[in-house]
Amino acid sequence: MFKHWPDLKSQYIEGIQDKTGRHYPTYAELAEKWKVDPAVIGRRAAKEKWPEARKMFSHKVETLRVEKKSEIMASESAQFDSECLKVSQKGINLVVKAMGQKKKSIPGLALALANFQKVGKLAFGENPEPDKPVTINVKYDKE
Repeated sequence: MFKHWPDLKSQYIEGIQDKTGRHYPTYAELAEKWKVDPAVIGRRAAKEKWPEARKMFSHKVETLRVEKKSEIMASESAQFDSECLKVSQKGINLVVKAMGQKKKSIPGLALALANFQKVGKLAFGENPEPDKPVTINVKYDKE
């Protein structure tokens, strides 16, 4: 009596992880590895519906992979938006400071302020001008 059916079944359904990825063995490969007649494996697999279980398993793995990737991308996107918001806030602070010192022309500062506001709104998921692309040009002169 062959006592390793659970392991053999698991390797067929879940595959075998190796250096190149996950490999889903055939009945013949499993038969060679476990020293069992491939026809015996085939009959048991048909009776217990191993191929359907393998399809369900691989579908679930793929679904989880996509979900995990989505979580990572969402996190990175949120981090990027947060950094853009910080830059926008710093830029607005520079404009306010420059306006107080009256070193720059007011129209130029107003344009810079509007552009930093656009960046901030975009960081919050708002498009300040849905019909226009956003262009930001920043020139900072060192004193």
